[in-house]
Amino acid sequence: SEEIKLVLLIAPICKLKNIDEILKIFSIHNDYIFYVIKAYEYMGNNNNDIFELAKISEGYGKVFCVMNLIPTNEEIKNWMIEEGSVNQVGVPELLSNCMLSMDLLEYLESKEFNSEEIEVFSKAFSMLLSDYGIYEIKDAIKVCKKLISIIDKVNGEIYSLYSVISIIYSIEAVLIDDYKTKRNHSFFKYSNDVKDIV
Repeated sequence: SEEIKLVLLIAPICKLKNIDEILKIFSIHNDYIFYVIKAYEYMGNNNNDIFELAKISEGYGKVFCVMNLIPTNEEIKNWMIEEGSVNQVGVPELLSNCMLSMDLLEYLESKEFNSEEIEVFSKAFSMLLSDYGIYEIKDAIKVCKKLISIIDKVNGEIYSLYSVISIIYSIEAVLIDDYKTKRNHSFFKYSNDVKDIV
């Protein structure tokens, strides 16, 4: 298997004629998927190939794909939020790569959600809040306000409730931390918005 990994890495350098076939064959196995992605990267213009690979991969293969995937179009952005973080492997970085790499506010404002779709987003957003501080998310307060208004509108279910609780808990954690350390966090400039959310 070490020889195969080496071949996958040098195949694009040697410009083998059947490189696409070789990469496709070895992309089905997680032991080689990392090397397949590196080969695609060397070849350039590889984002769509990695996206196709990400859609069919599982376990750590999917982790490698998502970590190298760039959200260049709406299809990829939607997939990364709705399905990209769903994996059997407990890797929180996978979720952050999916959600922190794009404009969540724009995503929420540009999409019409039904109850099932907002549940998927709410679950992922709650997981994100449990691993990262709310201030690490771009336009976090606006994202939270928008999410809560969508949940109210479409009658979200258990994950929607969980996301609302996660939002309030995350805000509370920042306020308590700032109070304890007597630090003026930029978070306070959103105080009216925070009150609206609570």
